[in-house]
Amino acid sequence: MGSLAVGSPEWLVAVYPRLLRHLQDFRIGRAWAEDAAQHAVAQALRRIEALRRSPNPLGWLLVTGRHYIFDRIQERHARGSLPASTIDDRRDGRSGAIRAVWEGLQQLPEQGRAILEWYYFEGLTDEQIGLAIFTTGTPQARGQRARKCRLKAKAQLRYLLLQMDLATTLGAAWGSRGED
Repeated sequence: MGSLAVGSPEWLVAVYPRLLRHLQDFRIGRAWAEDAAQHAVAQALRRIEALRRSPNPLGWLLVTGRHYIFDRIQERHARGSLPASTIDDRRDGRSGAIRAVWEGLQQLPEQGRAILEWYYFEGLTDEQIGLAIFTTGTPQARGQRARKCRLKAKAQLRYLLLQMDLATTLGAAWGSRGED
């Protein structure tokens, strides 16, 4: 890559796999990582001089891609569009326990439901969820607020499942991510 001019189409093609790999490390899923990488490349082509002036062009692309991801997460939450479609796909043909969790999730307040779905089904971290939902505070503080909301929603869901007499059916399934 040293002989290629920064910002040239050849350079962008050469760094694209590396950019995609870094965005996938962000744990957002391959489709979102590809969308973010393509957006970053499109922005680079639109603002080629800003990319060339950057002391770290790959970092510039990575930050642009990450901002795209955060914007999409915030838009998704603002619209009220929850990742329920992925849960719909997973519950069909599954055991009664999955259906019970699905029904319990539907009874939770929207924010709690969104946080649990993003955390357990989409694989987002508390920090990513906090950045998407809350607009004030440091990233660490937002992550802590998201964690508190997640734990509260999880407790509410457990209570609902106990009311439904199905919490014992779930047993050890709660600890599947290795956290509290």
